[in-house]
Amino acid sequence: MKKYTWTITGFTLGFVLWFFISCLNIDVFETMAVFLSQYEHHELDELFIPIAIIYIFAMIDVSKQQRNLLVEKERLKIYRKMMKAVEHILNNFLQKMMLFKLTAEKTKGFDPKILFFYDHIIDETTEQIKALGSIQKPDERSIENVISLQTTLQSQQKS
Repeated sequence: MKKYTWTITGFTLGFVLWFFISCLNIDVFETMAVFLSQYEHHELDELFIPIAIIYIFAMIDVSKQQRNLLVEKERLKIYRKMMKAVEHILNNFLQKMMLFKLTAEKTKGFDPKILFFYDHIIDETTEQIKALGSIQKPDERSIENVISLQTTLQSQQKS
């Protein structure tokens, strides 16, 4: 029903207008013709048709822009939900890896360099997830920029 509100509004308005015209016995076409004939010397009819055409095509553009905006909003909504799901999955993975790390720390003879490297990997992954989650306009370029920025920052930290 919500999908056809303007159609229903137009139908209702047309029906009400027809009802009053019928009851009051008004000849709308004749009244309009008399009104337009009063202004014939101004040549308004020659101006009305181009204005109507411009208006129709402008409304087509506006409706296309509104549709594109709606599609973009839906894409953003889907992206945000996908990012939340990815964050949830990766957070679970990182927690399980932390359990693995705790077990490795308790194991005698486990190389501490590997544990340090392991901590570094977890921190790096966490930062990348946060960076991807903070993207405002999800498109290919912005995602690549965030990943390349994170890679650059990490390589600078190693130096």
